[in-house]
Amino acid sequence: MSKPLFVCMKCGQDFTREYGARRHNRIHHLGRSPVVGYTEYIIGRSRGTIPPPTEIPPRLLAVRKRK
Repeated sequence: MSKPLFVCMKCGQDFTREYGARRHNRIHHLGRSPVVGYTEYIIGRSRGTIPPPTEIPPRLLAVRKRK
């Protein structure tokens, strides 16, 4: 598997391609969530400048619905 390069700040879902991250933002968050680089997100979370995710990522939500 590839390493994540981008993260959605609203739900914390990671992506390997910028296009996928932007598409996710457009479909699930109506274009209102910023997409940042993975290292920027990790550093921001550890410093406290980026708040924790406010939503469950759609990828995990689908898994929870199956159970």
